[in-house]
Amino acid sequence: MNGVKQIGVFVIAFLALGCEGIVGDTGYIYSSETNEPLSDVTVTLFVKNKKTSTIITKSDGYFDASSFVGCTPKCPGAGIQFLKKGFKPKIIKDVDSYTKKHPNNGKGYMIILLEPK
Repeated sequence: MNGVKQIGVFVIAFLALGCEGIVGDTGYIYSSETNEPLSDVTVTLFVKNKKTSTIITKSDGYFDASSFVGCTPKCPGAGIQFLKKGFKPKIIKDVDSYTKKHPNNGKGYMIILLEPK
């Protein structure tokens, strides 16, 4: 019986500690005025309100603001900030809620439009 208890404890610990997932998202950033992709946009991912990573977009406007995190008991929320000189900042406080409201025709990635100042 002692061996069964040890296996049970191991299984519970494995399930509790082994849950991981990806938070954040990927996508493209465009000017709301010209519909052209925007380069040199600073994209910052926040997980649990802490800066996790920052990237700068290239000429195609693509960004990957995602991170592999522990998800026990559930995955933490993530937010993304978009900054570019000459454009209004855009902050998405809850990526999951945003993507549910803006499904982008089922394309599987975000489309972000930045407005000029």
